Amino acid sequence: MHLTAHFETVHGTFSKHVHRFCKTKTLLVVKLVTIFLVAACLQVSASGFGQNISVSGKDLTLKKVFNEIQRQTGYSFLYFDKDLQNAKKITIDAQNEDLKDVLNRIFSGQPLTYTIIQKHHCC
Repeated sequence: MHLTAHFETVHGTFSKHVHRFCKTKTLLVVKLVTIFLVAACLQVSASGFGQNISVSGKDLTLKKVFNEIQRQTGYSFLYFDKDLQNAKKITIDAQNEDLKDVLNRIFSGQPLTYTIIQKHHCC
C-alpha cells in the first residue's frame, strides 16, 4: 500500500511538470502568433500610406488627375466643382512615385490644399 501511494505522488509530480510545460509552450506560441499578427498589420498600414502611383499627361484638369489617383489607390477626393474652376491645369510625368510626393507636385501653385484623412475599405 505504501508503494502505491508513493507511485501516485511521483506520477502526480510528473503530471504537474508536463502540464506546466504544455502551458509554457502554449503561451510561447500565442505570443509568437500575436507578434506576427501585429507585424503584419503594421506592414499593411504602412503600405497604405506609402503607395506609389504613375500619372502623366499635359494640361490635365485636377478632376482627371484625381480620377486617376483614385483608380490606382482607392483614395477618394472630396471637393466642390466650383473650387476647381480656379485651379490651373497640370502637366506631370510621375512614374512609380510616392503618392504624397505626387500630390505635393500637383497642388504646388494651386489655390487649393489637400489633407489625407483616412482610407476606408469597403466590402
